[in-house]
Order: sequence, then C-alpha cells, then structure tokens
Amino acid sequence: MGVEVIIFDVHGTLVEKGGVKAFRAAVKSVVSFLNSRDVHLTEEDYFSIWKNNLKCWSSYLYENKEVDFYRWYEGILYRVGIAYDKSLIDLFNNYWMEGFKNFTKPIQGAGKLLSELKRQGYKLGVVSNGLARNNVLDLQRTGLESYFSSIVISSDVGYRKPESAPFLKALAELETNPQNAVMVGDSMKEDICGAKKVGMRTVWVRGSDGLRTVTDKVLDSDAAVQPDETDVADVADVVVDQLEELYLLLSAGRWPS
Repeated sequence: MGVEVIIFDVHGTLVEKGGVKAFRAAVKSVVSFLNSRDVHLTEEDYFSIWKNNLKCWSSYLYENKEVDFYRWYEGILYRVGIAYDKSLIDLFNNYWMEGFKNFTKPIQGAGKLLSELKRQGYKLGVVSNGLARNNVLDLQRTGLESYFSSIVISSDVGYRKPESAPFLKALAELETNPQNAVMVGDSMKEDICGAKKVGMRTVWVRGSDGLRTVTDKVLDSDAAVQPDETDVADVADVVVDQLEELYLLLSAGRWPS
C-alpha cells in the first residue's frame, strides 16, 4: 500500500503568524488589557516577564516535554502579580491572540495544496508544537482547519516534536501505519527527524529565518549545544523551497512513494 495519509506542521509550513511585528502587537494587546485592570506595565516589562517565564520552562522544553496551557499562564500571572484564575487566563490568552489576528495568514499555496490532496482522497492531519487552542485558532483564522481529520498539538500530548508521541497519536487517529504516511514540515529537527524516527516518509519545506517564532529564537539563544541539522537534506525524501513546489510535484505524480 502506498501513501494514504499526509500530516502537516502548522507554523512556517501552512501558516505565517507575522514574526516579530505580530509578537509586538500581541504584547501591546496584553499590556493594554493589564493596564485596564490597574496592572501598570510597559511593553518592555511584559516582554521581560514573558521571556523569564519561557526560560523557567527551558530545561523542560529542551527535553521535548510540553507545557500545559494553564501552567504556562500560571507562571505569567505569578510574575505579573495576579492570583491564579482560569477564567482570567482564558481572557488573557484572547488578548494575546488578538495581537496576532491581522498578521496570521496561510502560506502561499497552502489552501490549493490541501484542496487537491483532499480531492485525490488523501486523509490529512496536523502534528504541531505549541498550545493547542492557539494552533487551532490559527488554522481557523486561515480557513484551513476543515481540511484535517486529525489535529494533534503537543500541549495535549505532553511531548513536543521530535518525540514520537505526537506522531503516533496522529497516526492512530488517522488509522494508518507510519509506512503509509508522509510528514510535511519546515523544521529539520522537529518535523523531518521526528517523523523519520517513527518510520514516516518526509517532505522538508525549507523555510526562512523570518518564519521562526520568537520562542524558538529565545530558546536557541540559551541552548548550550545547537543541533546539527546539516545533513537533513539527505534524510528527507523530498526537499522543496516553497509549499507551491509540492503542489507541482503532486500534479506531476512525483509524490513520495
């Protein structure tokens, strides 16, 4: 049996979230919310709080474990000086995501590719790192959510890519074996090596540094040892520079098989 399932990463592969400009808009939105509740911080203050919270979890993340949504925000509220409250965290996150709204858009060619894959009968899934509700919201905002039969986000699993758990959960939900599935992603370490480890075929979409998240950059700057990813082009079954190239390969019948 050949390929029957295609699994995609989200950010940098299907969705562009706006990089540093969008991040600054999110910080501004949160600071406005906090100021309205008589918590007076500057945008620089909040960025420092966010970064310190991230660094607090860095050893956890380096082990490819994922932070739960409410535990992440518990640390933020503690540093801001607000008592833990789930309903407040939900509201807080809404303001955070509002800052990204005008910047979040599908990568060029994403919709056309997903539509063609569905037309040809492939089952589609997502395996992505991050907070589940925010990943899903990004897919909704870009009109891509409806293409997928399975959406697996690391915060719901407890482990981040390249750990096997997220991939295996998606494969189980899509009722297929690794040998019949392809992973499409822009991260060499997380998507390509992670999927290869469980026996999937891979398509590496070589992204630019501008698509990397602020979170990745903060974590990378603190890493004692940077991963060696120079040989990934030899590991991936297919390498493209843009998602649109994958559509052309598909149309030409050159899908990994």
